[in-house]
Amino acid sequence: MLIILLSGFWIAGAVIRIEEVDNATHAEEYRCIVDGDDAATKYTWHRQGQKSLPEGAKAEGDTLHFLKLTPDLNGLYFCEAANRFGVSSASLYKCTKKESFLSWILTKAVLGLPSLHC
Repeated sequence: MLIILLSGFWIAGAVIRIEEVDNATHAEEYRCIVDGDDAATKYTWHRQGQKSLPEGAKAEGDTLHFLKLTPDLNGLYFCEAANRFGVSSASLYKCTKKESFLSWILTKAVLGLPSLHC
């Protein structure tokens, strides 16, 4: 299960946000998008409290790739976008929890309910 909390801020007249990529080439992908007259020229991704991304996550420009969906990648991730006016950021909270087979049977197969864990 994945829980996402997205937030965005202004860069000198532009809005920055993070959106999930449709038809991702990896397990999950998110794109940092800057709307406005002046596009971002540099993107930097990091996990809260860390200078680099954990193993299993990689950044390519404006895109953050999760190569696997495991709880060790849970946390708050930031995209910093820079243009000639300054730097701003948007955040993404990623939460993936392994679901036991018994929980899946009870919530989805038997009761037809979504499982809400994490």
